[in-house]
Amino acid sequence: MRVGPFVRQRLGRFEEPAAEAYRRPFIDLDDLARTLARLDRVCTVLEVGAGEGAMATRVVRAFPQARYLGIDIIRRPGRLFRGDEERAQFCAMDLEDLPPDQLFDLVLLVDVLHHVAPPLREKVLAGARRHVRSGGHLAIKEWERTRSLGQMAWFIVDRYIGGDPNVRAFAPGELMATVARVCPGDQVTIEARVPPRRNNLLLVIACGGPTATDPGHIER
Repeated sequence: MRVGPFVRQRLGRFEEPAAEAYRRPFIDLDDLARTLARLDRVCTVLEVGAGEGAMATRVVRAFPQARYLGIDIIRRPGRLFRGDEERAQFCAMDLEDLPPDQLFDLVLLVDVLHHVAPPLREKVLAGARRHVRSGGHLAIKEWERTRSLGQMAWFIVDRYIGGDPNVRAFAPGELMATVARVCPGDQVTIEARVPPRRNNLLLVIACGGPTATDPGHIER
């Protein structure tokens, strides 16, 4: 049983602050958005696995000129989004249903891959990569496994409250190795840890074009 959705549906107007409080011990989405805002020439953004719109709220604010599309297989993606609705759109759809010629300056996968069965992760990552325009960026934020109480708490929350029986964190170095296999011609331009926990690994990949070889690429 998915305890989280069952409880949240009964919170009414308190659902949004409760969701923020629930998330805060594990990740600072504002810090993540500030790091992404350092990227140049972002006019279109795709978020794969947009959920209820928490990251979308930050992304639309971080890129005030950009248009945003969030997709997810849940019934009502983006229902808690708070921002410029003229620049944000949400669709309940699978990544495979997105037209292949629809390309974006920035494609986001935030805490998506650890919910995907390991044999299918490269397929999902490759699918997201195909929607990045030449010179654009693919950003992946994932939870990296450690031996800690934080790791145990994360697993309990995702497995028993979130209700995902297949949740599996990445081993140290596994995400970077996966990116190297799926995006062999691309360059990681940002490798960062997102507070408050060092388990939160962010990789930003410059995908082809002049951005990938720009000597002034971003590092952190």
